[in-house]
Amino acid sequence: MEAALEIGVKVLEVVGDSNLVVSQAKGEWRVKDEKMKPYHQQLDELIPSFQKVTFTHVPRMRNHFADALAILASMLELPIGVKLRPVMIEQRGKHVYDYVMNIDEPNDGLPWFHDIWNFVEKGEFPADSTKKDRIALQ
Repeated sequence: MEAALEIGVKVLEVVGDSNLVVSQAKGEWRVKDEKMKPYHQQLDELIPSFQKVTFTHVPRMRNHFADALAILASMLELPIGVKLRPVMIEQRGKHVYDYVMNIDEPNDGLPWFHDIWNFVEKGEFPADSTKKDRIALQ
């Protein structure tokens, strides 16, 4: 939340996969653990700095976005003291594979599955296919 304030965020949605933590942040459940009380106090101090803050619980099994971020974060090795700029994440309306284009493929006007279809229907390989291509197609 501090990082969001630093970049000027006024409306924030906090998403978490711990129902306990999200429910405590929303004020629905009391914070009993003494180690968690300072974090909750800090949260209470930060919330008024925003115009609006919402807390949403997403079960871990459905939280693919957090899993992807965790994988990316585990792959980075940053030297101590390095400051990073925020990463802007744009949510798109369709899956990433719908955006992928292979620029090495010829644009012959045929669908990507044409050679597969032709092989299944007629048992024919593309005219310029190599032995390796034919094995892969089979």
